[in-house]
Amino acid sequence: MVKLESRLRVFSPASLTNPTELATRKQSLPLRKILLWVAGIVLAFIAGGLGVWLQRPVSSELPLRKLELQISGLDLSLYDRYSISPNAKSIAYVSNNRLWIRDLDRLEPREVPNTENASHPFWSPDSSYVGYVIGKKMWKVSSARRGDYGHN
Repeated sequence: MVKLESRLRVFSPASLTNPTELATRKQSLPLRKILLWVAGIVLAFIAGGLGVWLQRPVSSELPLRKLELQISGLDLSLYDRYSISPNAKSIAYVSNNRLWIRDLDRLEPREVPNTENASHPFWSPDSSYVGYVIGKKMWKVSSARRGDYGHN
């Protein structure tokens, strides 16, 4: 009779590599896992914050502006005595039967020359001209901050 004998040889990881290298690997694996988890959490917070910011409602309304003007000789109960420009940067008004333009970012108004007995000021849609009435005629004048005004 023939007898067969086999032996199983088991290798441990320590026998395959340098023992100090194995210890370094064992310590670096948990550190890598921790760093990956921290990086993942930080990225999740960034993505979540970006998502919330992008989903916020965006208001298309212009901010409400309130102002109080002290203009001598102007009766604000009469709508035909003043007009606010479409771009909301100026006001044209009639005071003492003369046309005045005041830019709301300035304190001093400008008197428009040759506008005695003016009434009913109104603005062009682009706020570049002010129209008004003298007698039975309509006139327009540039609303620019120049000293000379062109009448038509």
